[in-house]
Amino acid sequence: MRKAERQISRLVRDNESLSSQLKAEAALRERLEGQVVRGLENMGDDEAIEAVEAFEEKYKRLRERYRAGSSREALERENQALVVQLVNKQLEAAQLAEDQAMLRRELYRVKEVNMKLATKMTTLEAQAYSSRDSKKKGGKGAGNKSNGSDKE
Repeated sequence: MRKAERQISRLVRDNESLSSQLKAEAALRERLEGQVVRGLENMGDDEAIEAVEAFEEKYKRLRERYRAGSSREALERENQALVVQLVNKQLEAAQLAEDQAMLRRELYRVKEVNMKLATKMTTLEAQAYSSRDSKKKGGKGAGNKSNGSDKE
């Protein structure tokens, strides 16, 4: 949101700057028009053509700046679209963070179940080895030969 606000404030400053430049250029154009008119009255034909070309060049530059200033509405629409996109991305990020938290909880639950199963398996293995060892000890004392069949 802060980024969008900074963009908005930058666009407002740019608009103010362009507006002041436009006013300055309009004043300059009026002065130049007056100079051209006075100059044309005092000059010959060749000098008049050069003056007209210089005036047209300055007018072209002024028109380009004016068009840049008139594109403010387009910039505002683009800015609004960026703000909407930013809000959508923030909502998406919040949803992803929520999903991540749920998956973490599920992971910890599964790890806990896994640890319980591992503990139970260890206990059962210990009981199996214990019972096998007791059978081996009991079987040898009675004289039975069960060495090969009990090994795994």
